[in-house]
Amino acid sequence: EKDQLGGVRADAEKVPALEEKVAELDACIAALEGKAEEAEAGKRRIAELEEAAGKHEEVLHTLQSDLEEEGTKHEQTVEKHEAAVEGLEKAKEREEAAKDEVELLKVELQEERALRVQEKEAAA
Repeated sequence: EKDQLGGVRADAEKVPALEEKVAELDACIAALEGKAEEAEAGKRRIAELEEAAGKHEEVLHTLQSDLEEEGTKHEQTVEKHEAAVEGLEKAKEREEAAKDEVELLKVELQEERALRVQEKEAAA
């Protein structure tokens, strides 16, 4: 009986140390649960960020398409303006040629009038 009583006392002396170990294990379990919750929150945040990145990518693609379209329209407008400028330059060239021709006709007309005057004077 003494041996049994001694064993019980020895076991009883181990209880506070075991309770301390249990408390430490409980603290570790609580810490791990906290870390697991943080990991889940992190996963949710990553999913949210991936979704936001996808939306931003779509917006960026749309903006790039719009920019390309506007660039094409601008190029077409520039081409039209260049063609218009070229047309104006050709019209100016034709106008100058017409002015030169008018001046030549004026000179011819004056010469013709002078000849008629001389012919009238000679006839008189």
